[in-house]
Amino acid sequence: MAAPTRSTILLALWGLAVLALAGWTREWPSDNRIARWSGQLGRDPGLALLEERFGGDEFALVRARGADAELFAVQARLEELRGVSEVVSALVVPGTHASGVIRWDALEQDPVIRELDLADPDGTRLDFLVTVAPGATPEDRLALAEALGALEADTGASCMAAGHPLVAAAIEQESAKVEQRATPTLLGVAAVALLIGLRSGRRALCCLLLGATASLLVRAVGRTWIGPSDLLLVTAGPVAFVLALASGLHLVLRHAQRVKAGDEPAQAARRALTEKLPACILAGLTTAAGFGVFGLSEVASVARPGALLAGSSLVTPALLPLVAAGLAGERPKGASPSRVRRAWRWGALAGWSRTRRVPILGATLALAAGALWAASHQAYAANGIALFPPSAPVRQAYDALEDQGATLSTVELLVRAEVAPPGLGEALAQGAGIRRVFGPELVERALTASNPLAALTPVVRAAQQRAGRLDREQTLWRWTVGLDAGADPAAAVASLRSSALEVTDEERMTITGSVPFLVELQQHLARTLASSLAWTAALTGALFLLVTRSPRALLAAMVANLFPVAAVVASMGLLAIPVDPATVMVAAIVLGLAVDGTLHLVHRAAAGGEGPGGKLAAFDEVGGALTVGAFALLLGFGSLAPTEFLPTSRFGLLCALGIAAAWIGDLLVLPALWLEEQEPA
Repeated sequence: MAAPTRSTILLALWGLAVLALAGWTREWPSDNRIARWSGQLGRDPGLALLEERFGGDEFALVRARGADAELFAVQARLEELRGVSEVVSALVVPGTHASGVIRWDALEQDPVIRELDLADPDGTRLDFLVTVAPGATPEDRLALAEALGALEADTGASCMAAGHPLVAAAIEQESAKVEQRATPTLLGVAAVALLIGLRSGRRALCCLLLGATASLLVRAVGRTWIGPSDLLLVTAGPVAFVLALASGLHLVLRHAQRVKAGDEPAQAARRALTEKLPACILAGLTTAAGFGVFGLSEVASVARPGALLAGSSLVTPALLPLVAAGLAGERPKGASPSRVRRAWRWGALAGWSRTRRVPILGATLALAAGALWAASHQAYAANGIALFPPSAPVRQAYDALEDQGATLSTVELLVRAEVAPPGLGEALAQGAGIRRVFGPELVERALTASNPLAALTPVVRAAQQRAGRLDREQTLWRWTVGLDAGADPAAAVASLRSSALEVTDEERMTITGSVPFLVELQQHLARTLASSLAWTAALTGALFLLVTRSPRALLAAMVANLFPVAAVVASMGLLAIPVDPATVMVAAIVLGLAVDGTLHLVHRAAAGGEGPGGKLAAFDEVGGALTVGAFALLLGFGSLAPTEFLPTSRFGLLCALGIAAAWIGDLLVLPALWLEEQEPA
């Protein structure tokens, strides 16, 4: 069988295998509950304790206005909703209604209702706190969100709902959109760009099959061993595609250069694989190390894609022989002198940058200074609602209720004691950013106000248990602290801790809930970002020194590789983009792409010798692959920027900026610092 025929059959079988794998991994369920973001060694102990003893703190607030009958209908409808464990409102307080009529005067006098602002004295508004059951599935949350959206039509009351369960449901829907729309858009745009840049259907197909295989393997492993996807895991497939594509392009374009130089396609494929495979393996090891640090992150949903992408970076070089076999079947087209001459422009560009060393170095230092400033002022997303633009319906309802004085962000304080520490509720209420406090003393005050004879300890404790202020064992007391709208969560949690320590001791109390968990997540993300960059930079430096054995080449390569990282960090500061679980990985992605290109450059220069023009020849050979790859990936990631969901939009924009900066770093910054003055251009 002739080589072209074998090659075509191989590509056809490879394509069928990719289609089969795509069909098998197409249905990957997602789960964006906050519990999924807990540490790798298990669930957050505070959240687990809160859920075990009190059913958790996930609640949605429904603000309803209407006639008495309509408000009763709201209560009844909420109680029958799927995934709901409890509905707290003024209507569950004894003595607040009779014979289908609400006693608005009694509502105004009840301390709990008044303190929690569950009713409006004008006699038309009630608030309903809908607690989500601990075992509620993502499907339950989506059903709850849909039911709350239809509540007004079902009851006739004017209703508005907001809260973290609705935010999680909205993230669930947006994750599905990323899966169904954004990812295919990225891949499709990249495919078109490859066809334009490579001008060969077979070459583009080889690159696309390599990227698709890496992407689908990530999905297959994730679906089989990790479980449901989430907002960050859904990006692992496209990132694996991007990293594999970069390696494939180096092999494909080196094959094209060999064919133009007169080699037969099969021979060119073998020689290109021999030349490019070592650099691809080195780049894969470096990239795997960078993402492997993410795999060790304290945040499980950052660790999962980190581990998947580290594995993908190691597997990709093993797939390159398939690309070479696919290229071996290309039909000889004859050399094109005009194309050969145009390839030298990359060496000319490198020579030009060498002559502009001072301004290029000055611009690089200015960018580094801007990145350092941005890093010192970097904001972190501490609330899921910040992932949505102000125009999003879930954000509009959230902001509207907070503007009306509703409390949607809370912190839970649990204290182990035989008796509730006296004065703790009053101390907590004095903290900065605290709007209201619901603790055991408020239940006791309400019970005493309604019936002074009921103030016996067993009666009071039974009421506190019903109100969720005391656990069944009567050893764990609970205070729910509502935060002011716009309050800094980290500062509020710190203030809460300081106030509590005035009354009780550290060993007896646990501060938990969604807000403290997200505050802690900020710190984990910062540590993950710093450790990933540090470890990747260290390993990159060691590999560059091993390949080049030149301190000057090491310095030039490190500056060129950190250039796109500085560009990303500076852009985040300039555009006021916070660090969140999606944007925290952008620096590692662009660093991996920059390392890939730089390693191919220095490896080619080392293989070609250090004589005059040797380094320029490396730019001539590798520059085309860097440019085609940057063109394809910039268009692909740039296609995500116009999307309405902020994490996807920011991820696409920052990746596109980083890829452009990586191209500049490899083809302008690197030669400016690496080429000798006497090197001919």
